[in-house]
Amino acid sequence: MEPAFLRRRLLVAALLAGAFFLARDMLLRPHTQGTLPREMAGCRVNLNTAPPEEIAALPAIGPRMAQTIVEARARAGKPWRTLDDLSGIKGLGPATRAKIEPFVRF
Repeated sequence: MEPAFLRRRLLVAALLAGAFFLARDMLLRPHTQGTLPREMAGCRVNLNTAPPEEIAALPAIGPRMAQTIVEARARAGKPWRTLDDLSGIKGLGPATRAKIEPFVRF
C-alpha cells in the first residue's frame, strides 16, 4: 500500500476515535442544576404535577427550591394557573419566574 493511503486511513481512524470519545463524554456528563435533561428537551414541566427532580432541572431552580415548590403546591389546595400564583414562594421572585417561564406549563 502507498504511504499516503495509510496516512489517510490513520487520520480517518483518529478522527472517528476522537468523535466517539467526545460523544461518550457528552452522554456520560452528569446532569447539572438548571439544564433540562435531553429527554425533556422540547417538553414543558407541569408545576402542578411534576416531581421535585423534574422541577430541579429548570433554570435557576435547584433541589431545595424544587422541594419548596412541591411543598407550596401541597399547601395551595388548588392547581396553579399562572406563574404569578407562585409569587408567594420565598426565593422565587420575578427574575426567577421569568427564567423558568418558557419551560413550564400548568
